[in-house]
Amino acid sequence: MDMFAIRAGYQYNYDEEGLTLEASLNNTSYVFDVRIDCAYMPPVNFNRVNRFSIGIGL
Repeated sequence: MDMFAIRAGYQYNYDEEGLTLEASLNNTSYVFDVRIDCAYMPPVNFNRVNRFSIGIGL
């Protein structure tokens, strides 16, 4: 049951990028497959970046 996942990554030798954290929720128990992703990048030179995505499959 791959319902929940947490990922982390780091890019080095980049001025604007660094640590990235992501969480994912996946539900495949109904007719549709639904996936919700949320990613967070802490501020380096700019404000923090939050990314959200929703996927629906048949």
